[in-house]
Amino acid sequence: MYYQKVDVTAQKRDEIIAKYDEANSHLEKSNEEIRKKEENLTSLQEEYNNALKENKPESEISRLETEIQNARKDYDEYYKEAQEKFEELKKIYFDAIPDYTDDWTETTIKENNIVLDFSSYEGNVNFYLWVKIDNGTNTYYDFAGFSTEIINHSSGQNDPEKEPEKEPEKEPDKNPDDSSDSTEEWTNFSNANFKLVKDGISKAIIEVSGVSAPSSNANSYYIYIRNNSNEPSITNNIADDRISLTYDTKTKTYKTTDTEKVAEKVELNQDLYVSVLERKGLNESIRTYGKKVERFAEAKYSDAFHATFMTYKEDQIITNFTHAQQNNRKMQIKIGKITNQSILQKIKNQDNSGFSDLLNYAKSNSGMYDETLDADKDDNFAIEYNAGDSGKVGNKVIELKNLEDNQYYYLYVKTIDESGKYVSNEAVTLAQSDVFSDGNWYMFFYGSSDFKWADFGSGNVTPVDDTTANKSIPNTGSDILVFGITMLFVVGGGIFLYKKYNNYNY
Repeated sequence: MYYQKVDVTAQKRDEIIAKYDEANSHLEKSNEEIRKKEENLTSLQEEYNNALKENKPESEISRLETEIQNARKDYDEYYKEAQEKFEELKKIYFDAIPDYTDDWTETTIKENNIVLDFSSYEGNVNFYLWVKIDNGTNTYYDFAGFSTEIINHSSGQNDPEKEPEKEPEKEPDKNPDDSSDSTEEWTNFSNANFKLVKDGISKAIIEVSGVSAPSSNANSYYIYIRNNSNEPSITNNIADDRISLTYDTKTKTYKTTDTEKVAEKVELNQDLYVSVLERKGLNESIRTYGKKVERFAEAKYSDAFHATFMTYKEDQIITNFTHAQQNNRKMQIKIGKITNQSILQKIKNQDNSGFSDLLNYAKSNSGMYDETLDADKDDNFAIEYNAGDSGKVGNKVIELKNLEDNQYYYLYVKTIDESGKYVSNEAVTLAQSDVFSDGNWYMFFYGSSDFKWADFGSGNVTPVDDTTANKSIPNTGSDILVFGITMLFVVGGGIFLYKKYNNYNY
């Protein structure tokens, strides 16, 4: 391991901080505006869906379609401009940080401690510390910014009649921060409990309980997630493998901050073992390692779908499966008519076995549509498939020929494991079809509170009493149909900046 210290002036420090604040201020303002535009899109889409259900005049439906298109265009343009501005500000910020030179110092101490000489310094000192790791195959770089006060004590003027007393020799401070090796200052993780928890639509976090609050706010904590129980090597696992941990004073637990990176590991088909690293000043220590965490059960029925509908001109199938943006997935989509009345009767009567029976039925039924498709690429929000007016150029709208009016259909989705690389999840839900004389058709899945049920005692599946089932479908997802959801770039950007630069002590 190699390191070097790059000094900066107080003026340069203030300049870097100002550029960092400017970038984050832009993120906050853009985030707020984008959320407003998303809420407007969602509201318009809900109004449009209700208009279709209520058979409103074509002029009303056309008006809403135009408003949605205009709102979507406004959203996309603002999103693009805000993202470009953020990238510009981020580059300006990075460019302001002093770069390393060829003047590296190699560590010789077994623990890879870094020794900094401040004997010639006095007063406020600002510097960046660069670290280089070369494992023989790859070279890694990392850095952190520091600001500290250096006080070098010297003897007073000599008394000509008296030899001044010589103070006992003392080694200068090698580290401006609290870097004591005293074991009692490290956090005790011997009784830690680790739990993997679903976070939001498709992300995950790790919660660590049974550990006392940090003794010093200057200490930093990180988790490694691996597929084995071996102790991770600090030297070979620089910042890219680390996931920051922060302490929540309300719940008295440590929680991972980078939900994307946790989701990336969880989505892979592997055992999950965690280790904790603690950084104190410039010293680092693995506090515990090789702790296996159990996976949470993914949703399998209607609650596995965040928002799903299919029409003759657009598709939107959004799952709640754990997902990271860099893991591009394939999904099997299967649709078929439900002719087994006993399954429908169970679901109507809130029999818990109804959906499990429907899942088995969908898997064994040939259906009217059964294809394996590419889910939306580089999608940070979810494993989803959008086509047609939902905004994904290139995705083909799913055609359902011979769809029958007012009949019940299942939607079965399975994520492909790609030869064992990923975890495969499957889920099923159902819908009632609306087919019109002009050939247009609509299916809104996992029925909301106005879902109409048939009287199945008549010997066929044709609705007779149109009974409204009041929240009768268990484990349903959101009642609002979401239009073209895009994960906000500002969320990812903010996490990146926090994770990368949370060690700055300015």
